[in-house]
Amino acid sequence: MVTVTHIRFRMRPTRGWGRPGYSLLSKRDVLSEASVAIETQKDIRLWAANIASWEDLPGFPEPDDGAPVNISYEHHMEKPAPIERNTPVLGERRGSCHYQVSPMLGTRGALCCKCTLAIHENLPLHNIRVWTGQMFEHASLRGLGLTVQLGHPAYQKCPVPVYASSSFVVIHTNGVHSIRVMFCGCSNAPHHRVQLLRRHWFLSTVLQPKSCAMFEVLHQYQLLSLSSKISIHHFYDMLERLTDNTGLVPVLNKYKSFCRMVHEWRHLKMLKRAGRGNDPSSVLGTASGELAVICPACPEPGVNLPEEWMNTPEEERFLYDGIYAIDANFHLKNRARSSVDPGLGTGWVYFVDDQAYRFAALDHANTKKSDGLRVTGVGAVVCARHGLLCPNGIGDLQKGERFCNMDYIMFLSLQGTKLGHIMILYDIFCQWITKLHHQLPSLPPEFQIDPNITTLRGVIPKFHFGAHKPEGHAQFSLNWMPGVGRTDGEGIEQDWSSINPAANNDIWSDLNYQKITTLSTSLLQKLHNALVQSAFHLEQYDTLTQGLADDDASTWERMVREWEIDASKPDPYTLPLSNKSQAQICLELIEMERDSLYHGSVSLHNVSASAFVIMGLDIEDTQRKLALDVQCTTETISSLMSIESRRLSLVKRIKTFRNIQRIYMPEACHFLTSEDECEKPSHPETIKLFLPSQIPAEYHVQNTIVDIEVKLCVGQAFDALSSLRSSLCIQAHLTNYKQTVRGQHMHTRAMALIESAKCKTASIAAKYTVSRQTLISLVGLDGINPQLKELRDRDVRTLSDPEISKDKQDSHTQNLGEGSRALSWIWMSAVGNGNNETHEGGVFALWVEWMKLRARKECWQEEVLLLREEMC
Repeated sequence: MVTVTHIRFRMRPTRGWGRPGYSLLSKRDVLSEASVAIETQKDIRLWAANIASWEDLPGFPEPDDGAPVNISYEHHMEKPAPIERNTPVLGERRGSCHYQVSPMLGTRGALCCKCTLAIHENLPLHNIRVWTGQMFEHASLRGLGLTVQLGHPAYQKCPVPVYASSSFVVIHTNGVHSIRVMFCGCSNAPHHRVQLLRRHWFLSTVLQPKSCAMFEVLHQYQLLSLSSKISIHHFYDMLERLTDNTGLVPVLNKYKSFCRMVHEWRHLKMLKRAGRGNDPSSVLGTASGELAVICPACPEPGVNLPEEWMNTPEEERFLYDGIYAIDANFHLKNRARSSVDPGLGTGWVYFVDDQAYRFAALDHANTKKSDGLRVTGVGAVVCARHGLLCPNGIGDLQKGERFCNMDYIMFLSLQGTKLGHIMILYDIFCQWITKLHHQLPSLPPEFQIDPNITTLRGVIPKFHFGAHKPEGHAQFSLNWMPGVGRTDGEGIEQDWSSINPAANNDIWSDLNYQKITTLSTSLLQKLHNALVQSAFHLEQYDTLTQGLADDDASTWERMVREWEIDASKPDPYTLPLSNKSQAQICLELIEMERDSLYHGSVSLHNVSASAFVIMGLDIEDTQRKLALDVQCTTETISSLMSIESRRLSLVKRIKTFRNIQRIYMPEACHFLTSEDECEKPSHPETIKLFLPSQIPAEYHVQNTIVDIEVKLCVGQAFDALSSLRSSLCIQAHLTNYKQTVRGQHMHTRAMALIESAKCKTASIAAKYTVSRQTLISLVGLDGINPQLKELRDRDVRTLSDPEISKDKQDSHTQNLGEGSRALSWIWMSAVGNGNNETHEGGVFALWVEWMKLRARKECWQEEVLLLREEMC
């Protein structure tokens, strides 16, 4: 007896169309053929077949050896055998039935109807095409008479079948298929839904299902939604186009059923991953937030903390503090509809239980930006160190960022915590904390935090801290707060871009899981960087401390420790501004002239000398603004009228100034030109005023006038720096605001505001440069205040802008924050004047720099300890 191990089935159509096709045959198909020839071939790659032995093929001679046998036969297509069916087959009207089957079977060419049905008896979701004599047309296996039997093995029919709905539809990765289905009706047959699930067909409803989706298509959509955030609508539209891309053949619309199946599939997957099917309490025993993917690195008593963690020394207790960030996102809106789909397992994952959370009184409150919206945004809580969303850490905002919503979300996510200290990072924490302790008793009892066990602290995330005024806010800065390491608190902001296209529990779970898979690598990289930075700042701190007096370091250390305990004490990181503004200097000059007149001095004019110099500086400032507006203004009738009106007013002021100048500065008369003397100059913004700084040194100007101009220019320069910082803050705010606007009109308006702010910034920078050049011409480079440095283009930048390299070909130097900052000198000049003004025995500027260096050193040392604890 020779065992047949390989069979190749060859078809050779007699009419010469197409290439020979190959297909795997079952034993039944081989035995039913009459014209079969046997030939031995040793060097051919053949298909595997499950024919038991050679004696199953009666009448065929045995080969001489045990080599694989190739069975080939010719299948003539001229007279196809009749097919038993009730519906006609496409192409039969032309006298031939040639079917091209799915490429996934590895076949080429065409098959007859009988072979096609035999091959697809267990593959009912393949797409086939029928040859009409001129072309291939799409056909359905149901139209050929294919019926899918459930509840029995392959090729076995049920004696008492139960037919499903005539409009039964199965959704697969290759399209939407109409299938004829028979359920098993035997006495011991499982439920219909069980028969479908065993076939890997996910049913849309448990009672009398009429549509199903393959597990593969649900899994495929789930992965696509996680990676590309594709919507169900677009994915189902793709399936319909795979079914018929012409749009001429109607396809049964099962979109709503598919949405329901996707929703249920995601829910069941989360239950499966959480092991709820193996729990004695079953699914109904699922606790609040139990299905969430939690952060493995955050401290959790009884999970990843040592047994004696509560007895840790006070200086190391920060290693077991919980650090959480809370923020609101107004891109995730939801419109009000007449009906809302009920949620599955609400409160079991990330979104809070809607029934307990909803504030019914404001559900339909309309404002200018919330008209027609059921939800205006969401609030979320994440672990600030690693950015994972907390269980029950997200909820809808019915009407803006109300504190009652944020309180509920924050303390629901902290429900049952036993940690000793909780650090909350919130961009408006300075406002939120004012009445927080008064509002906590109004929350549900299970949300209450025992003050005897847990204490609350809070700060403002680093990026948002720049938007707050510096006075009284140092206690909310992460740069000076002990026990937080190098936490920035902005991780939640990075997640919004991934969540905005599609926000649901499945997306959040995947985002949390992806962060966990990369957590070990990211923590290791952060630890390497923290070790380097810690050593660098420790060396700088030791070097600076060694150069101090013996008592200074200990005194400053005591001061900063007292401030960390009691924030009402003087802020050690902020210095009072000591530079005088131009207005203060003007007031002092006026008081000095009043005193001189009181002591008998004689004034040369009813306008004092200081008022004369002030008038000249004001006119120069007006000339600069007018010249800039002339360059930027479009040539329209209204704009030209405005420019000429301003020029006329400027001419009158210059004429008044000239009359006074002849009294106080007669030397300037030698430099006046015909243009300066004319009654109506064409361009008054270009006329030189010839203040003392513009007259050569060989012409002696009164020292009183020179001193007045020096003092006023110093005040003008410091005023310009202050205005420059304010203008840059406004520019940064407008730039951030532009990212939130929608629509062409609002975007154009925001761009216009930004351009206006940039023009104002450039004007202020030019004013400072002119003031500094004036001082250099009067007292020389060595005589000016050392804080008035040269202002270059790369110095005019906001706090968050990177430093621009001297070589424009180089890339920008990325400043990651306070720990490795390189601020522009215009921001450094805002604290103190650098003179030797003492406070508690130390120098103001040196004191503040030592305090900040100490804070950076301790933050990096804390970061090393935190990272090592998180990696354990």
